[in-house]
Amino acid sequence: MTTLRKRDAYLRLRDHEVTEVRGFAVPFPIDYDDIKKVVEIIVFFPPCIIDFAKAYIDRPPDDTPEVSRD
Repeated sequence: MTTLRKRDAYLRLRDHEVTEVRGFAVPFPIDYDDIKKVVEIIVFFPPCIIDFAKAYIDRPPDDTPEVSRD
């Protein structure tokens, strides 16, 4: 599931032509394979520490309020 969320986040940013977030370069997705759960991206040199493993697109996270608070 995490790979699908990453894929969706990268694709959404690409579709909106977002290349930078607060001074950090956003990697550009080249290709993906949902069956193998792989996202191929162009690697940037620093600064690039953006990770979308916990990103949720168009729906709230599955966490309970207690888990989110902690």
